[in-house]
Amino acid sequence: MTIYFCCDEFRRNAVCAHATLNGIDYLEVQDEPSMPLGDRQRFLQVVLLKPPAANLDETNFRIEGGEAVRGIRVVDVTTSGQTLTLEVDVVGDYSTYTLRLVANPTADDPPAGYDRLLSAVDFSFKVSCDTDFDCAEQKICPPKVFDEPVLDYLARDFNSLRQVML
Repeated sequence: MTIYFCCDEFRRNAVCAHATLNGIDYLEVQDEPSMPLGDRQRFLQVVLLKPPAANLDETNFRIEGGEAVRGIRVVDVTTSGQTLTLEVDVVGDYSTYTLRLVANPTADDPPAGYDRLLSAVDFSFKVSCDTDFDCAEQKICPPKVFDEPVLDYLARDFNSLRQVML
């Protein structure tokens, strides 16, 4: 489970202190090894700063971005206090996505009562996944110490010098 924060602390504190504004506090991608394979990374938990004033449904969320997998849609929203659990239709790739809280599917503005800056958060579906990139722990080894060759400084013929070189 990886948490993605949406903004800096000053903006977050200002919205928390405001009487009516709300916004996204953070997002968690549900990817536990104990979950069934088909459910891993298909659920996003969005935690708001305050409980939502109105019910939000799948039309209020848009997922943008991606490289190999695009057009991810939210198919179900479950509300429990300040936490919204979003179920998506497909799992995304390793690239960065943006979850936006919108007033309706055709608008870019957030619903009434939501802060514009705190209505979007960037995330990735695959943060907990193993990757082939250079995330393995590097072992720094000291250089190998070679034994000094035994040199015969009195050897002056070709075969003796050749033997020392080999």
